Amino acid sequence: MKKSKDIFQIPTTDFTFKHIFASEENKQFLQDFINTFIGADIGEIVYIELLPTEKYGTDPSQRRVVYDAFCRDDTGRQFLVEMQCAQQLNYVDRSIIYTSRAISDATQRGDRNFSLVPTYSINILDCDLPIAQGRSIVKCFLKDQDNQILTRGVGICYIFLRNFAAEQPDVTERMRMWMHILWGMGDMDEADYLKMPPFFRGLMDTCRIKKLNTMAKEKYRKSVLEYEDVRIAVEDNHKIGFAEGLEKGMEKGLEKGMEKGLKEGMVKGMEKGREEGRQRLLETARNLLKMGIPLDDVAQATGLSVEELQPLL
Repeated sequence: MKKSKDIFQIPTTDFTFKHIFASEENKQFLQDFINTFIGADIGEIVYIELLPTEKYGTDPSQRRVVYDAFCRDDTGRQFLVEMQCAQQLNYVDRSIIYTSRAISDATQRGDRNFSLVPTYSINILDCDLPIAQGRSIVKCFLKDQDNQILTRGVGICYIFLRNFAAEQPDVTERMRMWMHILWGMGDMDEADYLKMPPFFRGLMDTCRIKKLNTMAKEKYRKSVLEYEDVRIAVEDNHKIGFAEGLEKGMEKGLEKGMEKGLKEGMVKGMEKGREEGRQRLLETARNLLKMGIPLDDVAQATGLSVEELQPLL
C-alpha cells in the first residue's frame, strides 16, 4: 500500500480526485486530462462546463447514477471521468451503463432524428481488469466485423495506473506524466515537485495538505481511511482467493495421486481448522452482543447469519 509523506494529497482518494477533476477552480486540469487521453481520437476541447454528477431515472424503478466528474464542451460533447480503486466484477458493464445513461438523458424529448450526443467515458483504475493484459490504456469505439469504426460519437477509455511505466507506442510522455502524478503524488516530496513541468507543479500546489482548512483536512483524512480500507479489503480478497485456489489445487492433486490416508488426514485437518475458526468467530460475536451491538450489525460484521447468532442471545 502506498504511504503518503503528508506533503501532497493522495489523488486516488475520493476527496482529492473530486478536488482535481470536479471543482470549478481546477477545471483546467480536467480539460487537459481529457485532451491528453482522447484528444487525438476525437479532437481537442477548448472549453468545458462542469455538470451535475447525479442522474436520476425517469421512473422510480431506475437506479440513481453518480459520476465522479461530468462535463461538456462548447460543442455539446459530454465527458465522464471515473476513478475506481476496488476490484469490481462487472466494472466494464457498469461503465457502459453509466455512459448510456448520460446519452439517454441528453437526448431531446420528441427528437425523431435520433441525434446522438457525443459522449465519452474515461475510467481510471487503481486495480486490474481482464481487458488490461499488461496494457496502460484500452480505448473502445463501436466497430463492425471488419474492425471499421462505425462512429466516434461514443467512446470508452480505460486507464490502468499500475501499468503506467510500460513502454508502449500509444502512450505519450504527457500520459505517463499524468499517470505518474495520479499514482504517486501522495508519496512525493519537494525534490520531486521541482522536477515537474510548471503545469503539474500547479496541480501539486493545489493539492498541498497544508493548504486545507481544518474541516477540509478532516474530510481528506476520512477519505484516506476509506481508501486504505478498500485497499486492505482488496488485498485480503486476493489472499483468500489464493488460499482457496491452493486448497482446491491440493485436493485435485490428492485425488489424482496421493494416498487415501494422507488425503483424509488433510481433509480432517482442514475441517478442524475451519471449525476452530468458526468457534473464534462465534466468540467474537458473543462479545459484540454483550456490548449491546444490534444483532443485524453483528451478523454483517462477522458474516454469520441471524439464525446462527440467535442461540448466543
